[in-house]
Parts: sequence; C-alpha cells; structure tokens
Amino acid sequence: MWASHGRAVIRFALAGAVASLANGPRALALAAWLAPLFWLQALQGLSVRTGALLGGLVYGAATAVAARGMLPLQGGPYLLAALGIGMGAVAPYVVQRALAPRLPRPLIPLVLPAVATAMEFLGGRLQPFGSFGAVAYTQVGFLGLVQVAAVAGLPGIAFLLYLPAALVHWMRASRPSPAELRWAGLGGAVLLLAAAGLGTARLHRDGGDAAGVPVAVVSSPLHGRLSELLAPAYATGDPAAVDWNQALHQGELTTADLLRRTQRAAQAGARIIVWPETAAIVAAESESALTRTAGALARNHRVYLALALGVVRHRARPWPAGDGALDNKVVLIDPRGQVAAEYRKGVAVPGPEAELLVPGAGDIQVITTPYGRVAMAICFDLDFPRLMRRAAGADLVLVPAEDWRGITPYHSDMARLRAIEGGYSLVRATRYGRSLAADARGRLLAAQEDSPWPEADPLLLAQVPLRAVRTLYARTGDAFGWLTVAASLLLGLGALGRRRRPAGAILVDERPTGAGDHRETPS
Repeated sequence: MWASHGRAVIRFALAGAVASLANGPRALALAAWLAPLFWLQALQGLSVRTGALLGGLVYGAATAVAARGMLPLQGGPYLLAALGIGMGAVAPYVVQRALAPRLPRPLIPLVLPAVATAMEFLGGRLQPFGSFGAVAYTQVGFLGLVQVAAVAGLPGIAFLLYLPAALVHWMRASRPSPAELRWAGLGGAVLLLAAAGLGTARLHRDGGDAAGVPVAVVSSPLHGRLSELLAPAYATGDPAAVDWNQALHQGELTTADLLRRTQRAAQAGARIIVWPETAAIVAAESESALTRTAGALARNHRVYLALALGVVRHRARPWPAGDGALDNKVVLIDPRGQVAAEYRKGVAVPGPEAELLVPGAGDIQVITTPYGRVAMAICFDLDFPRLMRRAAGADLVLVPAEDWRGITPYHSDMARLRAIEGGYSLVRATRYGRSLAADARGRLLAAQEDSPWPEADPLLLAQVPLRAVRTLYARTGDAFGWLTVAASLLLGLGALGRRRRPAGAILVDERPTGAGDHRETPS
C-alpha cells in the first residue's frame, strides 16, 4: 500500500511540475504537449472523486506558479483564483476517467481531446477574460502548426495538442488489438503531420514577399509619469481619486511629445502611424483642438494617423447612467486631415477599468484607403476571437494597446493568432510591453520592447504587407469549437447508456491507490 501511495505522489508531483511550465507567459511549448500525458498517468487508478480533489489541488498549485505576474491579484485572492483555474483545468481528465470504463475501446482516445477542447472553448465564450490562457497560445513559436487557426480557430490547435497524449495513454493502458493499434497510431500521425505540413506549405505560399506599406508605432516615455497619476482611478474605478490638474498638465506634455515624434516618423517615411492605448489623455473640451492639430500634421505629411485617446468626460461620481468617466478610443485621421473612422474600446477589462470607461459597442469598421482596407481595435478586444472576426476582410488592423510586465510578450503573441484567424496584417502599438507588426500568417515583421527611459527613441517602423488572406475560420467561425461540444455530449450520453465494463477489461494497470477507491484489476 505504501509503495502504491508513493507512486501516486510521484506521478502527481511530476504532473504538477510539467503543468507549471505548460501555460502562461513563461510556458515551454513542449510542456504543453507532455502535460496531458502526465495528468492521465497521475489520475490512473484513482477514483473519480479522489482524482478530482487531489488533481484540483495540485493543478491549482501549478497554476499559482505558472500565472505569477499574469493575474493582477495578490495574496489570498491570487491563490483562490489559481485554485479555481486548477480545478477547471483538471476537469477534462476527471471526465475522461469517469467515461472511459463505459465507452467502446476505440472511442476512449477521443474523450480527452474533445472534452478539454470543448471546455476551453466554452470557457473562452462565457468567462470575462475571453481566450486568455488558451493552450494554443503556447505554440505561437511553431507557425506551421498554428496555421490551423485559419481553419478551426483556437479549438483546432487545442484538439491537436491533447490528441497525442490521449493516444499514447490508451496504447499503454488499454489492450488494443494490432489492427486498433495500427489504425489509431496511423490516424493520429497523419492528422498531426498533415496539420503541420499544410501549415508550413501555407507559410511559403505567396504573401511573404507582398509589397509593404511603411507603418510606424510612436509612443512617448513621458507617459510613465502620466500613468502614475492615473493609477488611483484604474485601481478603484473612481476618477475622483486622481488629481486632474496634474494629470491633464502631464497629458499636455505627453501629447506634445507624441506629436513631435509623429512628425519625425512621417519624415522617416511612415505612411500609417499608430499610438498606444490612451497615449493622449485630454479633457473632453480640448479633444476637438487636439484633433485639428493632429489633422494638420496628417495633412502636411500625407499620412494616416491613428490617435489613441483617453478623453476625460467626468472627474467625479456620479455620472449619467450608462456613461463613463474616461472615453478610451482611437480616431483615424486621413491624409486630408479629416476623421475617417472612430472606434471605442469594445471590451473593458473586468474590474475598475470596466467601471471607469465609456462602454463600447465593438462595432469594428473596415474602411477603404489607397493602401488597402483598414480596421481598428483596442488591446483587450483582441482576446475575443468572436469579436475580431468582425475585422475579417481588412488588409490591416491597427491595435493601440497597453500591457503590464507580467503578460509580456504573451499578450502580443495572442494578437498574432487573431491575424492568422482573420487573414489580416496587424500592427499592435503597445505601452509597457512589446509592440509588433505581423502579417496575415502571423509572421513577425518587427517588434520592439517599450522603454521607460526618456532618452530612448521608441519608434517602430515596419514594411507591412496590406493584402488580406481569405480564411475558412472567418467564414465558419466557431464551428469546430461547437463540434467538440457536440462530440463531448454524445460521448457522455453514450457512456451513460452503456454498462460499466467488467473489472479489468479496460486498463491493464488500473489498481486502487487507497481505501475507498473502486477496484479494477487486470483480467
């Protein structure tokens, strides 16, 4: 018995260690493939109840390690959040453990990929942080593989990540016939190789040498002081916590610096220029004057200028119902100096920011320019694939953004998956993180880390191809995600409608590890 307990402890320790490296800003791509196999092994031989309890605790501890700096929480709330995420992450393995004894043997390897993908997909639609934490983001370094997003979105990548572990565990723990073994192994290998092979071919099929348009990201180191002054409002959701005389004065200094840097970018050859999120903090009564000044600059240099504004509308509570204190938006000014489009942040980060901001509708416009079709979105919007499908058909999406150190460069890499899904090039202008330009296949064209030093020149200038790529995902949306939900339900109903297999007929090395566990001994 003690030896059995010792083996269980070792399996859980290994599973937790690998899980701590399998997601988050410091994730290792290989760990994301290995973690499912370690968890299947860890839960083997345990009752469903015991596996759920111990698995949730261990996965919660692993999440606390993996997500440090990523969740904007501390102390007890951080540990509780990590435990909740861990409980959710171990749930697909518990479901697999519960359903496997009741399913036909050839269907068992499909349970974990279908259920894990379905749960992640539904979580991304229901929870307020969108696709944050999706396992697909760990594979951005393997561009050939993540081209699957152009067909099936994030769920397609997740399914492929879970499938090999499910197959290997089934081959080790079950009793497949030679024919079952051959077909399962061949089918899994063909699917993975086809996905990676076709994705790699897609990377090399046109688009890589398309003519580019010079696009610049312009930011100001002076914004650091402005962020300090605004921090109390973002921490509490109450604008009255800010000394607005100081904040707006610093906003004027920062905006003047931005305009000077924008002029230099235009002189350096940029034809499209974008500022980071709320780069210019301006009082509502001064917004039109700033727009006119920026319009004159755009007209004089014949550029498109995406002004990312934080317009202060109210400086204390209460304000009108359905309104907000700060209008977080981006205004696109054309080479005539006229406003061509305006977009308000569609999804505010839950918490104080959501209380502070003017609500946005997520009404992404795609406008026609001499360079191609251009759309705009803001930072957190890109964590929601369903919202960003509205930009499909654009050649270029301009994204003002603001990160914190704990999610860099993870958050920028997430945006590259939106480019693949929607088939558009993307320029993400980021403060306190990584600014980047990527093409419609997610290839990195240029990147730059934001610098807090005043003497730094935070100009990023890249030649960005403006040629949209048609994708199946843009047309069919989350069809594959819903397919995994349907498959999971069918597997569950199928299992409920069947009797449990006689002990020993499923997994040859399933043995109890403690009192109260059901017994399944080899035949």
